[in-house]
Amino acid sequence: MDAQARSKAEQYARNKYAAAVEKFSRKLEDDIATSRREIIAARKMAIGGAVWAVTARHHANFITSLVQAKVDALLDGYDLYFVTINDEFEVVRVLHGAQRWP
Repeated sequence: MDAQARSKAEQYARNKYAAAVEKFSRKLEDDIATSRREIIAARKMAIGGAVWAVTARHHANFITSLVQAKVDALLDGYDLYFVTINDEFEVVRVLHGAQRWP
């Protein structure tokens, strides 16, 4: 496997993932703010438990979105630069390396 192609694929994936983090972070903030406003408007006061439950659900969706974005970015980068993944140990190595991304 060409090391330069792998490097370019992983750089592409990191950049794509960084854009996804930005996008999903803004969405998380907007979703939490909207949900809090809806809860307060519906009950005419802030209900702690309801706000925490909705916030936790939004964070769970955020984490799921980030994990999927990381995998998608890696697969796109590898496809774009024609890098092959030969076996399941290679998949584990690639995903483990991606854990070090910010």
